[in-house]
Amino acid sequence: MPDAAELFDLTGKVAIVSGAGSGIGRDFAITYAQAGAVVIATDRDEERANETAEMIAADGGAASSYLTDVADTNSVQSLADYVAGEYGKADILVNN
Repeated sequence: MPDAAELFDLTGKVAIVSGAGSGIGRDFAITYAQAGAVVIATDRDEERANETAEMIAADGGAASSYLTDVADTNSVQSLADYVAGEYGKADILVNN
């Protein structure tokens, strides 16, 4: 199976992936990073989100993690403020 970077190029894009601590969310985060995106791995489980970001970094990708509960408006606003301050904007949102 081809690597994500062979299929599409997301270099210079910023991707927020919710539920990135495990399962499909983690797979999205890793795939987007392999395609060149900077990934913000978000999850209600901060440790698991950190693990995903560390996995991406160990593979040579760019990622950070952010504790986010998408069911909590204040938590989502905090994430939006973080992304705006650190990256300017997000290009991709995976609401997993």
